[in-house]
Amino acid sequence: VAANALVLRNEVDHIAQWFSYLERQQLRSLLPGLAWGDFEWAATMDPQRTALAQAPSWSPLARMQLVDCLTWLPGNLLERGDRMTMAEGLEARPPFLDKELAAFGLALPDRFKVRRWTGKWIVRQWAAKLLPPHIIARKKWGFRVPLAHWFRGSMRDMLFGYLTNRQGLCGTYGNLQKVSQLLDGHDAGRFDANLTLWTLLSAEVWYQDVYRSLTGGNPAGAPVEPAVIR
Repeated sequence: VAANALVLRNEVDHIAQWFSYLERQQLRSLLPGLAWGDFEWAATMDPQRTALAQAPSWSPLARMQLVDCLTWLPGNLLERGDRMTMAEGLEARPPFLDKELAAFGLALPDRFKVRRWTGKWIVRQWAAKLLPPHIIARKKWGFRVPLAHWFRGSMRDMLFGYLTNRQGLCGTYGNLQKVSQLLDGHDAGRFDANLTLWTLLSAEVWYQDVYRSLTGGNPAGAPVEPAVIR
């Protein structure tokens, strides 16, 4: 039981860090009941360290690509893309991950990948014959959603419901006063904390809807009473 409690408690810590937009000091402030020591923090980087150790003599760029291929792509971007498309019955096919094309691209010298601080250099040269210059030179553009607006509108009740639940992650391990100040300040428009709140909400949804169900509604090793408001 004690061993299982430790494993589950570590899983909570790692989930909070994996989804984290926050620095460690901010996490310590908002979730002081979790383990933010050097040992625990370093443990969350073990997959990256293991990947880097497989290519100690490669160029820094090649080592970064290896880490992405072994960790970030399968554990984040591709996993999320697959979930979102399959939720609508769609099949996504990332063309640059064609096996032969990916092997070709990874084997290219660094000068064909990055040149004069311009990434995807060889792809831009190829696409220059097909696309207008302003598209070729455009900076990376992520798929952002209007969280700041949603958290004051259609997602407000959900956000407050999860983050103020005294049986949730923040209620069990967090500083509820600081979490409430964050919620109220964003809700009133005094500042924009949408990324911080999204980090906490992601961890809360996992904690309340998945983790607590695995522990029978009472997380192993958790205090009987919620963390004291400081």
